[in-house]
Amino acid sequence: MKIGFVIPFLSKGGAECVVVDLANSMVQLGQDVTIFLLYSGEVNSRINSLSTKVKIHYIYPKKHSTVGTYARVITWFIRNKNLLSTFDIIHTNLTFGSIFSSTAWLYKTMLSPPSFPLVIETNHSVGTYIKKWQHALFLLNSHMRDGYILMAQDDQWDRHFSKKKKYPLIELIPNGIDLSKLHVSPQELDLCAASIGRAKEAYIIGSIGRMVRERNPDAIVDVFFELLSRKIDSDQFDIHFYMGGTGPEFNRIAQKFSDMGISNFVTLPGLVENSRVTMSSFSLYVTMNVKGTTGISGLEATSQGIPTVAVQMTPGYTAKETDWIWSSESPKLVAEKILELLRDQTSLSQLAKVQKDFCIENFSATTMAKRYLDFYKKCQLSLSNTV
Repeated sequence: MKIGFVIPFLSKGGAECVVVDLANSMVQLGQDVTIFLLYSGEVNSRINSLSTKVKIHYIYPKKHSTVGTYARVITWFIRNKNLLSTFDIIHTNLTFGSIFSSTAWLYKTMLSPPSFPLVIETNHSVGTYIKKWQHALFLLNSHMRDGYILMAQDDQWDRHFSKKKKYPLIELIPNGIDLSKLHVSPQELDLCAASIGRAKEAYIIGSIGRMVRERNPDAIVDVFFELLSRKIDSDQFDIHFYMGGTGPEFNRIAQKFSDMGISNFVTLPGLVENSRVTMSSFSLYVTMNVKGTTGISGLEATSQGIPTVAVQMTPGYTAKETDWIWSSESPKLVAEKILELLRDQTSLSQLAKVQKDFCIENFSATTMAKRYLDFYKKCQLSLSNTV
């Protein structure tokens, strides 16, 4: 199968990580994979993680303004329609990819070319704090695709799953990660711990992610504050917080820590170049969950045996016994759960082992790639039945 992934850049983000791991796994499974990127440059920091078997195609020779980038999509598409027609699947991601998908769908629908790939899109924004009009746009987009993939399922999508007959093929496929790079050397661990700048015996509670409003980084700050507020004198341990990541909310988050008077307990490094190594020095990880589904950073942490709890992003959701990562909407309850675990090292170690085993068994990049390929085939079969 010839597959073209469309994504603006291969930078340090969850969606970008998914595309890299998918592409690498798919070529290992014998597929022909090309990634379409906007343009070359330092912004594609993950490109060196790609297999040499994955082809790269740059859409533009140089950077344009945001408006210029989107405006040129149609022109580029018309000029390269013959190239695109050689693919079986065009699979798009993020905002630029969504615009690309809509352009492809309109071209396919209005002109009915004799040969054209299926148009698939993955929605990486499920569960984040988006506006109603944005969700309405996602719903509209789902109608203009041959297949639509969600990496999680929230309340806004639940009711649409019950009406699948009115929608194109839509499927929940959880993210997976490359499990081949789990080992961290003692030297890497020592360097990382030293860079955090905390007492050697302190527990490091960590969280890494983009600091954007949609991902509610304030909830992580509130968890850290509640932890310090609830720690008592009889607790024979110190706590240090590590909140990695950058984004438009970074300065405000740094100021919030200062206003709370807890800056001395926090490391804010900005962009984290190697999250795998950084996480290995954590005593416990705090991630974000959408119902029972966790994100890339949660998978990375648990796969390394870092015990993990989550802030729940779905309003009204209560953690179930079947959830492999415990979560709560309440920063106070998350803080209490963390303290409960830190006070019981046996339970903490058991949790780490159970979560690691579950992650490795269910969320490898290869497993994810096979699910995607099965979905592609399902979409192809659906199309052949309607012709």
